[in-house]
Amino acid sequence: MSIFTINRHKRFAVRSNVCLRAASGESQRGLMVEVSLETCRIAACGHNTFRIDQMVTVEIEGFGDFSGIVRSLGQRCCAIRFVQPIASAELQQLVWSASDATRPILHLPAFGI
Repeated sequence: MSIFTINRHKRFAVRSNVCLRAASGESQRGLMVEVSLETCRIAACGHNTFRIDQMVTVEIEGFGDFSGIVRSLGQRCCAIRFVQPIASAELQQLVWSASDATRPILHLPAFGI
């Protein structure tokens, strides 16, 4: 019997649409580009909407809501530390679903020799 474990610092690249929501009602859509058991990084979110140490809810499309604290803000992305770590099984499902996304196949014209 094997047990699947994920190191708490191991980060995974993902592409998931999210919505960040503050208790005051502010919200901003973004793209989660990196996730671990305890943190995530969200790109394309408005850096003027939130502030460091602000409590937010990360609504991951198709996975539910996770409470977190804004740890850093930049012009292109922000980092969120989850209040409670994501369960390993949920993280595994999130990472696998991001990699299962259908991608268009590039069709090149066939040339005869």
